[in-house]
Amino acid sequence: MGHAQVSRPMLDKSFHRKVQSRKIFTHRESFETIIAKTEEKLSKASDQSKRYNNLTAQCTSISPTQDLQNFVHILALPSQAQKVPKRAFAPPQPPGEADDTGEEIAPILRNELVFDRHSSLSLRSALESLKREAIDLEMQIRQLQDAVDTLNRTQIRGIEGQLYNKVNEMQEDLSMKKFDLHTKQLHLAAIKTQVSLTSDLYVATFNCIPLDFYYCLLPSSYEKKVFFSFSIVLLLTLSFSITKSEFCFHKFNFNCEILC
Repeated sequence: MGHAQVSRPMLDKSFHRKVQSRKIFTHRESFETIIAKTEEKLSKASDQSKRYNNLTAQCTSISPTQDLQNFVHILALPSQAQKVPKRAFAPPQPPGEADDTGEEIAPILRNELVFDRHSSLSLRSALESLKREAIDLEMQIRQLQDAVDTLNRTQIRGIEGQLYNKVNEMQEDLSMKKFDLHTKQLHLAAIKTQVSLTSDLYVATFNCIPLDFYYCLLPSSYEKKVFFSFSIVLLLTLSFSITKSEFCFHKFNFNCEILC
C-alpha cells in the first residue's frame, strides 16, 4: 500500500514526460526520413548540374567560323560545272490575248476558277459534316438549357420550403451546367461561321464566280485557330468568374438566412 501511494504521484507527474518523449522520438524518425530524401534530391541535383555545366562548356567551345571553314574544305568540287537554264520573264496576259512571239512558254495562271470534281466533293463532305456537328450541338444546348431550367425551378422550390442545405448543394451543379451551356453556345457559333464560309465557297465553285472576294474574306487556318482559342479562354474566364460569384452570392444568402 505504501509503495502504491509513493509510485502513483510519481507516475502522474512523469506521465506527460513519457508522452513528450514518444512524440520526440516519432518526430526524430520522420525528420531523419526527410533529411535522407533531401540529401538524395541534392545529390541528383548536383549530378544534373555537373552534366549541364559540361554541356555548357562544350557549347561555348564551338566556333561557327571554324566549323564553316572545315565544311567548305570537305566539300568536293563538281567535275563538270552545270549551266543553270535561264528563262525570259513572261508577264501575265489578259484572257483572250494571243501570243505574238510564237515561243512555247508555260501556261499562265489567270484570275479564273478551274472546276475540279474532287474539290467540290471535299467541300460538300466538309459542309455536311459541319451541318451534322451543328445539329448535334443544338441538341446538346437544348438538353443543357432544360437541365438548367429544371435546377432553377428546384432551387426556387427549395428556397420556398426553407431547404437551404439542398439549395446550397445544388448550386455547384447549376454552375457547371451553365458553364457547359456557354461553352456549347460558343462552339456552335464557331461552327455556324464555318458553315456560312464553306457554303459560300461551295456556291462559288458551282457558279464559276472568281474567288478573289471569298479568299480575301476567308481567314487562314491559323487565324481561325487563334480566334477560337482566344474565344474559348475568354469564355472560360467569364464563366468561371460568373459561377464563382453566383456560388458566393448563394452561400452568403444561405448564411444570412441561417443567422436570421
